[in-house]
Amino acid sequence: MSTLDAAQVPLYQGASNYLINPELKGIEYHLYGDYFNFRTAYLAEE
Repeated sequence: MSTLDAAQVPLYQGASNYLINPELKGIEYHLYGDYFNFRTAYLAEE
């Protein structure tokens, strides 16, 4: 078995929990890197 045939397995995966107000709209969610971006976020008035 050569090193080209070996599988790579991540040893660590970070995770976080956030409470976000459901009236906060326009949040951009990302799959990698930053979890979210508030640049276009706004509060929706009901």
